[in-house]
Amino acid sequence: MNSLWKASIFMVGASTIAIGTQASAQAVAGGQPGGDAAVQSGVPAPAPAADASAAGEIVVTGSRVVSNGNQAPTPVTVVSTQRLLETTPSSISDGLNQLPQFAGQPSQRSIGSAQGNSSAATLNLRHFGSNRNLVLLDGNRLPPAGSGGAVDTNIIPQALVQRVEVVTGGASAVYGSDAVTGVINYILDKNFNGLKFNSQAGLSTYGDNASWRVGVAAGMPLFDGRGHIEASFDHYDSKGIKDVAGRPLGKDYWIVGGAGTQANPFRLVKNGRTLLGSPGGMIVNTTTPGLADTAFNSNGVPTPFIHGASSGVNGIESGGDGGYYDDGTLLAPVRTNQAFARFDYEITNDISAYVQGSYSDSAAKYPYASARYVADILSGNPFIPASIQQIMTQTGTKSIQVGRLQSRENGLPGRINDPFNRNVYAMAGLKGKVFGRFDWNLNYIYSQNDLRVINHNNTYTPRYAAALDAVRDPATGRVVCQVSLTPNANLFPGCEPLNVFGPTAPSASAYDWITDDTRFKLTNRMNDVNLSVSGEVFSLWAGPVTAALSGEYRTLSLRNRSSAQAAAQPDCTGIRDAANCSASTPQWQHDVSTSMFGKQNVKEVAGELLIPLLRDVPLIQSLELNLAGRYTDYSTSGGVGTWKIGGTWQVSHELRIRGTRSRDIRAPTLNDLFAPTSISPTGFTDLHTNQSRPVNVIRQGNPDLKPEVAMTTTVGVVFQPEWIPGFSLAVDYYNIKINNAISSTSGFSVDVQRECETSNGASPLCSLLERPLPFSDRSAANFPTRVFSQSVNSARSWTRGVDVEANYSFDMANLIKSVPGRLAIRALVAYQPTLKTQTLISLPARENAGIVANPTSGGFGSKVNANLSLSYTSEGLSVFVTERWQSKQHPSDPAISFDLRPDIPAYSYTDISFNYRIRLGDDNTISPFVSIQNLFNKQPPLIGGQNNVPGLYYPTGQGFDVIGRYFTVGVKGKF
Repeated sequence: MNSLWKASIFMVGASTIAIGTQASAQAVAGGQPGGDAAVQSGVPAPAPAADASAAGEIVVTGSRVVSNGNQAPTPVTVVSTQRLLETTPSSISDGLNQLPQFAGQPSQRSIGSAQGNSSAATLNLRHFGSNRNLVLLDGNRLPPAGSGGAVDTNIIPQALVQRVEVVTGGASAVYGSDAVTGVINYILDKNFNGLKFNSQAGLSTYGDNASWRVGVAAGMPLFDGRGHIEASFDHYDSKGIKDVAGRPLGKDYWIVGGAGTQANPFRLVKNGRTLLGSPGGMIVNTTTPGLADTAFNSNGVPTPFIHGASSGVNGIESGGDGGYYDDGTLLAPVRTNQAFARFDYEITNDISAYVQGSYSDSAAKYPYASARYVADILSGNPFIPASIQQIMTQTGTKSIQVGRLQSRENGLPGRINDPFNRNVYAMAGLKGKVFGRFDWNLNYIYSQNDLRVINHNNTYTPRYAAALDAVRDPATGRVVCQVSLTPNANLFPGCEPLNVFGPTAPSASAYDWITDDTRFKLTNRMNDVNLSVSGEVFSLWAGPVTAALSGEYRTLSLRNRSSAQAAAQPDCTGIRDAANCSASTPQWQHDVSTSMFGKQNVKEVAGELLIPLLRDVPLIQSLELNLAGRYTDYSTSGGVGTWKIGGTWQVSHELRIRGTRSRDIRAPTLNDLFAPTSISPTGFTDLHTNQSRPVNVIRQGNPDLKPEVAMTTTVGVVFQPEWIPGFSLAVDYYNIKINNAISSTSGFSVDVQRECETSNGASPLCSLLERPLPFSDRSAANFPTRVFSQSVNSARSWTRGVDVEANYSFDMANLIKSVPGRLAIRALVAYQPTLKTQTLISLPARENAGIVANPTSGGFGSKVNANLSLSYTSEGLSVFVTERWQSKQHPSDPAISFDLRPDIPAYSYTDISFNYRIRLGDDNTISPFVSIQNLFNKQPPLIGGQNNVPGLYYPTGQGFDVIGRYFTVGVKGKF
């Protein structure tokens, strides 16, 4: 067989891990036939040679016209889902996120805002963001899940996924918008016959995060082979880890903000406590003797507040009586369901019809954060202890402010995030051949994704203010709400006075009266029509010219329905104390969003050519040119063109060189354009006042956004020496530069704050921080009341790096004659020395390569990531060992000072799995398996957050494991 058609990966016993980061083109998948013969619908598959067919060859590409991935100019990675799930049984996406090209994404392991969907499983290539790579199912676009535009891969039927193909290079001209850093294409086994199942359970070494999964798939031919039907169902349930105290370092360390200077660096503080409140409440913001430094560690009893050691930041101490935020969940519980069905029918020898549909849902419910607040209490409130009231009367103090941390420790629940994500996907189409040489495909796709989020125990500001203003009813002597004795009592029916002086002083009825559930439902809907035609148009001296044409029309809409509007002002009628309720206070004190609706339609036309230039001349076994172009018209932002020029030069049987140059785009998502205004309190360190406390962050969309444009260059070489059978080496270089990048510009940013400080308040960026007093005032009273965040086309981002893959496999008998079986070694290395972002032209570019990733942003990470795997297979037994290594990282920008250490050392994790296949007949097998992740229970390092804000040590940075050693046992079967 011609070497151009040879696979660059090798059989590993009974199963194959088909990962050819830049080398692979074809995968031999464990003796199972490969289903689709090409990446995209409408791509002709070459007739395999007899020996390849017998082995179960799968031909994969990164193109609509290239029929062999070895010839593809764009680097392609092919991943066998069997091997992914052997090493990472939780999910296919978790397995992909362990590959060096991917950055770990916020998900179950990194709890974020209640605005988001913590049960989602997203993918992020090159650390450029999950909305800059395109996720496809059999070459077709999938809908976004939630507000960020990323696809939740939980909607894909895991039981029938045959392989995952990853195009690690710019591919917008071939695949469409968003393919800036590449494409992740899930390929289903659409010809599966028989029955298979999977059942497994897992538990961490600490006895938590119990999980279980059950999946089943079935398929059979119908109508004498002219039809085929298949279906699958998968259920996964992970109980999560309740709180940070569930891990050895979880209750010891805080990330503490500072000025980032040698004199006042960012720090990791042991036993961090906030002076904004304690579980029993404390008097804050006063220097009056007898009132200052007074806490209420017992109900109604004033006690001296014991200070801890200074952290260098106002409001944060190490130890003492301050509050501790302990209600955040370390690992969210997640439950997913996925059902899928497909039917194919051959109408004629040249025309087939197909219809498929899926339903999926995912849910996660967990404590989100402690309820923390500063309450203004007016003099005369009957809950004020007598000794405190006496001092207030003597000094003429009209009110005191009580900082309080309401958490599970003092008997009442904090905030609870309750997201539920549901997706419905349906596709119907026709495909066939015309003139015996052109493949065509016409399909229609409808999808709808609904994200419903309930924020339990949200505090309603007017009720909260009314409950705080307690008085004694002169008629009955009972403690009542002051507003209940006024003509405005009808505005607050059933008002329950709130006592904040002591750990368990607030009554359950009062807490229930001031809180309620807020909710929103975000719906993404897509209608998509696709038509493609491809085939050989004519022949040249070096071979046939292959072309592909495609057109697409889709409509997208995004609707948010919210029970509480972020921009709404509270109705403070009848409230005496403006400090607790006024036009500047939010109606709801925690995450809410605004109802909105946005839509767009997109028209696309694309073409691709594969032109053979030379063949079988000295030093050129073959030379091919690959051209692609696409024009896309967005109803919201106008038209834009993308293109790609690529080529492959097969020097000899052993050496191949390839490269591409492309112009790629990411259009603004509907959320970028029309994002509902949202408000959420976030921990914030203000460089202007050197204060650290929560502040309301206002986020909103920008309808004037334009598509961002990227220029991508890739150059690679693949070496397969015939004198080392079973060995291959691939090296690929990439360079991606994005202009006009969509970036969220926020007063929360340290860079924005520095720009504002440097300009002494004159910079337009200062408007992103709303202050109650003139900029010249640097006292604590001038801490921002609101911080604004909005996306603009102002950023530039660029990255470059090198991917390396080496494969070597051989029969053990060649090494030791008496030892049976086969050994395979694989090394994947991703070196990314540059990852720069310039958020504003007026700001310097920031180098993010080698900077630890923010736990809630997806972040950046190590410059070097590597996977070294060793697999041994003998008869029914297979053993797979993986070493995941990442180079050292800085805890923040090198220009910023940390007091702990200059950097975080290199880290590695070891995973091991055992699988034993028992044959019950020719095609019937039962395979029990055991998987151990993080075999040596490696603990994550102590780090600082990318945004350098106060908070708990956990969750840690992306790429570090918070679970610890994890055991999974199960059994798979195929009949």
